[in-house]
Amino acid sequence: MDRSQDRIGLALGVPARRINEIVLGKRGITDDTALRLARYFKMSPQFWFGLQMDYELDLAQDMLKGGLEREVIPMTVAVAVSYILVTLIPLLYPTYVSFRTRQFLPRRLLFVGIVAALSYGIESFFLLAIGLPLEAYAVFVAPPLESSGHPYGYSLVSIAEFIKHWGWLFLPIPPAVVSVVLTRYLVTRWARIVEPLWR
Repeated sequence: MDRSQDRIGLALGVPARRINEIVLGKRGITDDTALRLARYFKMSPQFWFGLQMDYELDLAQDMLKGGLEREVIPMTVAVAVSYILVTLIPLLYPTYVSFRTRQFLPRRLLFVGIVAALSYGIESFFLLAIGLPLEAYAVFVAPPLESSGHPYGYSLVSIAEFIKHWGWLFLPIPPAVVSVVLTRYLVTRWARIVEPLWR
């Protein structure tokens, strides 16, 4: 044990072992010790509590760092893979159905391509038909109305903001639903639809 720790312990009226354990990080600074250290070094007790709090936060960060990385990275990968799979449902589901159907399905690639194109195309149409005018209203019409004190359609602007910030989360869902509906509808009629193409 260091002689200076002995002297500080004597001056504070505490065992030198307590000072040694604080220095080694085996013991925290209590309110009593903070008051004694503040008096001895002519500093505020808050300074010593601040040092203790900083030390405890560093310890907590070190302990959580490994645990958070072990939890967050696999979760992020799982969410990303799920998002990609849901986005690809307009291609995957018709492919699965076209190869699993009991009856012969002619021009399977054409079937998959048409279902996927219609699924993504319907979503693109609605995004352009609804999202574009809504965003244009929120950017060009609502601000002048709001600044002049007129009603400006707060709910429309809120919807536009929500779509702009969070729409990507819901983007894969409509094509997935449309592709399932279209696949079930077209698979039974597909042979008649493409019959003129393979004569």
